Amino acid sequence: MPAFPSPAPACGAAPPAAAQRRCPVASPLLASAQSVSAPGGPLAALRELAESLARRAEGAGAVAVSTVPLPADGAVLLLSLWTSYAGLRAAVLDSGPEVRAWQARTGLVPVSERALWWTRGPAAPEAAEGLARLARLRAAGPGAHAFTLRSPVPPPR
Repeated sequence: MPAFPSPAPACGAAPPAAAQRRCPVASPLLASAQSVSAPGGPLAALRELAESLARRAEGAGAVAVSTVPLPADGAVLLLSLWTSYAGLRAAVLDSGPEVRAWQARTGLVPVSERALWWTRGPAAPEAAEGLARLARLRAAGPGAHAFTLRSPVPPPR
């Protein structure tokens, strides 16, 4: 795991019950757009998985989290904002048992892709931006505009 400096937490308040939390931020934050699909599976089952992953992200320290169903693509987009690469990575690794339990319950195999980028915005990215970053990552590979957990880019100074 790369040893990137972690920006200061965005805010010290406990997260509200709302699906998206906004806090004033000056330090760079790590934005994540994760597309989750299950070929041949119902969108309702994917929503269940995405909502479970969103709750895990909120509990693991994500600054902002939102989910967007993409019925035309048979997918759900999970958008989140993190104060550190390490926090996101830990949440992803810790989500394994939940994903396997969902898979055992539904009989579906989830397919996921994630694009990451650094931002200073205090809210989770919009769906259009997340989809554009995923498309850019697919087309051009990792770089400062969009990267992965396996090909991280240090935060801007």
